[in-house]
This record gives sequence, C-alpha cells and structure tokens, in this order.
Amino acid sequence: MVRASELRGKTVITVPEGKEIGIVADVLFQPEEQRLGALVVESPSFAGLQILLAADITSVGGDAVATQSATKLQDQARFGESAELVSLSEASGRRVATVSGNYAGELFDVHLDPATGRITGYEVTGGLFARMLGQSHTIEASEHTHLGKDLLIVADEAIRAKHGEETRPPAQG
Repeated sequence: MVRASELRGKTVITVPEGKEIGIVADVLFQPEEQRLGALVVESPSFAGLQILLAADITSVGGDAVATQSATKLQDQARFGESAELVSLSEASGRRVATVSGNYAGELFDVHLDPATGRITGYEVTGGLFARMLGQSHTIEASEHTHLGKDLLIVADEAIRAKHGEETRPPAQG
C-alpha cells in the first residue's frame, strides 16, 4: 500500500533509458473505477504540466515512478480537464458523509495498491486538530464508497466499525 500523497515529489524516470523526466505534482483518480487515473508531472524539459496516464506507469518504487519513455507524457492543456478524474489536491479536505446523511470527518489521503493502481482505502480524519495529533483511520474502498464531486460517501457500517460510536448529523441550513 502507498499513500497517494507520498507520490507527490517523487521523480519520474524512464526505464531503460535512465532519464529523470519530471517530478510528480499531483495524483488523479478515476472515482467510478476506484483507481489511479494519472499523475500530473512537472517537467523541466516541457513547458507546463504534463500528464502520465496510469496505464503508462511501469512501477512505483520508494523513490521514483517509472515509465518506458518521455513520449508517454501528454501535455496537460491537450489532455484537458476530465470530469471523470478527481485530483488528490481537490479531494483532500472534502467532507466524508455516510449514506444515511451523517458527517464523519474529512478525507485526508487515499491508499493505493502500487502494483494495480486500485484504491484500497480512504484515510479519514476528524479535521485539522485531529490530523495534527495524528488521529486518523482508514475506510476500506468497496462498492459502498464513492468519491464524488463534493463528498466522499461511505457506508454507515464502515464508520461505526471504526469509531464504535454514532456519527453527528449534518448541519442544518
């Protein structure tokens, strides 16, 4: 398991050329498939940000992300904004709500299987204070979790199992 936030700042390298072609700036998810969609890459060789599709990632190591060639990078402007992709920078801090309409904290990070790119879990915190104290828990990704435009929706059972308590109702108004 790797936290999506840990991908930020990793060097992107080409194998077998052995070139450093950029640094990961952000992580893009395909929420419907619950998987990694692409990486946003800052590259000194190219003007602007580049996109490296998940299908073009050959491996994720402790220090670098590998791909076969610099030609796998796509210009972000040509790639365009996809409504199907959600970035980690956009998703981090989103409220987490249960299917019954109770708030259960904020999304802090996303856990990925580096071999498959599948989202394995969502790290949730009670907010800034809890995050500063290192208090968070992971909700396993399942058919009952959905990273939407505004919220992460999870099953009520996932929250009760982690907290052992009831969640608070949403604010009125």
